[in-house]
Amino acid sequence: RLKDGVSIAQARAELNVLAARQAQRYPIDDKDRVFSLTPLTEALLGDQRVTLFTVLGAVGFVLLIACANIANLQLARARGRENEIAVRAALGATPKRIVRQLLAENLLLAGVSAVLGIFLAVAGVGWLVASAPPGVPRIDEARVDTIALLFAAAIAVLSSLLFGTAPALRLVGVRLTETFQAARSTASRDRVRSVLVVGEVALALMLLAAAGLLVRSAMMLAKVQPGFDTSNLMVGRVGLPDRAYRDPAKARQTFETVLSNVALLPGVASAAVISRAPLMGGGNSNGLLAEGQPFDPSKLIDGHLRVVSPGYLSTAHVPLKTGRDFTPEDTRDRTLVVLVNETLARTMWPNQNPIGKRFACCEGGPKGRMDPVWHEVVGVVGDVHAWGLDRQIFPEFYMPIAQMPPSAWDWIGRSMDVVVRTQGAPIPINELRTAVAKAAPGVPIYRVSTMQQRVSSQLEQSHFDTFLLSIFAATALLLAAVGIYGVLSYTVAQRTKDIGIRMALGATQSNITRDVLGHGVLLTAIGVAIGLAGAFAGARLIRSILYGVRPTDVGTFLVVSIVLAAVALIASYLPARRASRVDPMIALRYE
Repeated sequence: RLKDGVSIAQARAELNVLAARQAQRYPIDDKDRVFSLTPLTEALLGDQRVTLFTVLGAVGFVLLIACANIANLQLARARGRENEIAVRAALGATPKRIVRQLLAENLLLAGVSAVLGIFLAVAGVGWLVASAPPGVPRIDEARVDTIALLFAAAIAVLSSLLFGTAPALRLVGVRLTETFQAARSTASRDRVRSVLVVGEVALALMLLAAAGLLVRSAMMLAKVQPGFDTSNLMVGRVGLPDRAYRDPAKARQTFETVLSNVALLPGVASAAVISRAPLMGGGNSNGLLAEGQPFDPSKLIDGHLRVVSPGYLSTAHVPLKTGRDFTPEDTRDRTLVVLVNETLARTMWPNQNPIGKRFACCEGGPKGRMDPVWHEVVGVVGDVHAWGLDRQIFPEFYMPIAQMPPSAWDWIGRSMDVVVRTQGAPIPINELRTAVAKAAPGVPIYRVSTMQQRVSSQLEQSHFDTFLLSIFAATALLLAAVGIYGVLSYTVAQRTKDIGIRMALGATQSNITRDVLGHGVLLTAIGVAIGLAGAFAGARLIRSILYGVRPTDVGTFLVVSIVLAAVALIASYLPARRASRVDPMIALRYE
């Protein structure tokens, strides 16, 4: 807990000074060690902070698009009420009173909409809590409370005032003589409506681009191969109490008995233990010194240790690329052996055969750390996503449980994951508990699940984020289409007489269609161009929640642009088609 008035930057600077002192006092152990100071909220939220702000931004975009649509409707409505307002002004109504009435109408409309929105929000939040994956921080606390209601009310009032004031002021500015004696120029009003539509299209494209990137990311993540066969594979964790199992031999013997009991259960094909199962993260990092290299702490290769029992590879179906697997004969009184993954083999011995090579790690000899204990590589295994499907693969090495140094039991907390290959259906949890209890009375097995469930849980967050943002993007797309349709429909209604004159003078239906359609295409093109610029600039903000796709993926931006353009074209075609079917005789009499 920081003192009052001390910033994170100041605290980090002080810790850096302490780290430098440690490096001077203990150059071998602490030369490259640093302190990491992270605010608790950041540690709890992690990547979810980016997701939450992305969703908040999406909500804001949808709100702006909706408000732009309402503003366009208000401008169109204002045109139809100019005569009414002019008459009222002529009869003595003051501008202040007229504006107050118009804003009251807007507030009433916003209030009714807000009430409807709150009812939808209550239902939506309930669905959100029920559908959200377990990794979302404090999702179970999400509810429509007093703060949410006040926030919704404030947004409704502000939106009404901001987007209803301009049409109201425009109406008040109408003069009676202009209303009754001549048709006012609508160029300024048309420009405002066009600008609003362009803004809607730009915001919709930015949301579509973000949703498209998340869709691509989810697709790439779903294609990731974990590196082992997840079908018919179960896993559960067993932790032995420190006091009762302080003796390493007793702890090892207990886990061996657990395996024997589990292997006898009906439906079990094989079983093994590992200090940390794939996709679960965690592990013990060790500095590895390749034989023949001078001892330099800064040049040690960081490798993650996985302690396993013989038969783990065959149980998990982790491919053995070359060499041999562990056997029961690999004990402490024999040559110390390890298996390395492909990443570690490439890192430590590039373009070389690692079989027979040695490295020192994990313990020191009789003379301490400067007296290395060598481990011989007897096999290379395929890379496995140990930390998650969306995480990079680190250099890893496997050590047989019978050869692990006594101190390693403290590193792993005397806890191991029991991996079970079944012949079909999952083994009932009660049977696994009984098998463990026979070997270690009172010790539970927990976090029991199938590996396919764990793979699904890895994908849940990505799918949830994608689905949520896609809903907002689809809403934005629909609102933008409505905006384009509304503006062009109003334009056609305004120009009905002009259209009739043109058709009477020889203009064809295709000429009229092309004219109206061209206006819609122009607005869409400008909006798409602005939206693409915004998408390229803003996509970097969601970089941390993307996998396998660049924030500036051109293909994604091209696809969403085509989708938006196609929807806008359909929205533009309907008013254009109606304009082309205007009867010239009726249009010439239109007012």
